[in-house]
Amino acid sequence: MNQTQTRMDVTLRPASTADLEDLLSISRSCFPDHFRWQSRYLIGRKYWKVVLQSKASQTLVLQDRTGVFAFGVLVLDLMMWESEREQRNGTALTKMFAVLCCPVPAVWTKLLKHGVLRLVDRRQLLRGAGPRSGERPAWAELLAVLPRMHRQGFGAVLMSAFEREAVASQRSVIEAHVDFENTSSRRMCERQGFTLVSSGRRGGCLYRKSLLLCSG
Repeated sequence: MNQTQTRMDVTLRPASTADLEDLLSISRSCFPDHFRWQSRYLIGRKYWKVVLQSKASQTLVLQDRTGVFAFGVLVLDLMMWESEREQRNGTALTKMFAVLCCPVPAVWTKLLKHGVLRLVDRRQLLRGAGPRSGERPAWAELLAVLPRMHRQGFGAVLMSAFEREAVASQRSVIEAHVDFENTSSRRMCERQGFTLVSSGRRGGCLYRKSLLLCSG
């Protein structure tokens, strides 16, 4: 996509490798209980290096006069994205080391509260609502807006941009996973016309929206 002006002094544009530090900073601010972003080990930096160069996804950012304040990652090729999993997330040993290097109590609280059950529940949730015959789904992988910019509609701006990019890439469906406790994001998905497909208190909620493709 090209750079666009969404409203006064706010620009929507594709991310580049020059945005890596901003993306890391926003991730740490918006996901305070996730070991990927809070660990002293550099697993979060590795994630963004891979994602920013991936041909399976597109990362969009919102920027104002003060800098980048929001981002979204849209996956357009699910098979390629899955093949990059280990490059992006590291091995099981790498992730274990990242957890051990994490000094943030909230991360340990979340792991102890949900643990493996949350991971299993989420995998079952996604497996049970996979693409139907003939569908070419896009996947809203990640979306974050700095707290100071909350409640101004920027999450919806990114989600609408996701839909446009998905349609331009001839994807007939867009899906998003939202944590069960994240009521504001769930409401945003519902306002955007997404339908709740399945949910689990530990694994979260899977939303889906059919997209109207232009023929010819």
